[in-house]
Amino acid sequence: MEIKDDNTFVLPSLYGDNVLNVVYVESVESGIDNQEVSNIKITVFNHTISILNKPDDALVEVYDINGSMIAETCESTVAIDGTRNIVIVKVGGRAYKVAL
Repeated sequence: MEIKDDNTFVLPSLYGDNVLNVVYVESVESGIDNQEVSNIKITVFNHTISILNKPDDALVEVYDINGSMIAETCESTVAIDGTRNIVIVKVGGRAYKVAL
């Protein structure tokens, strides 16, 4: 997908159960050295978290919003009970806020 000069783009047609991740990054100096871009993508369907591009040896930790660990695995999918709406997923040292 290409962003035009006027900062617009056209989304492809989606059919069935699909996930479309759109990330818009504006080039700005952050003042932070050694920035890294992660290839890890996190998707959620029916309270099951899927981690794409997870290194095989990376540990996945899931925390509730109070900081209590609710899951720990080396698998790429984690099922979370339906009572939680937001969790923190930590993969290989990076944390991601995830809405369920």
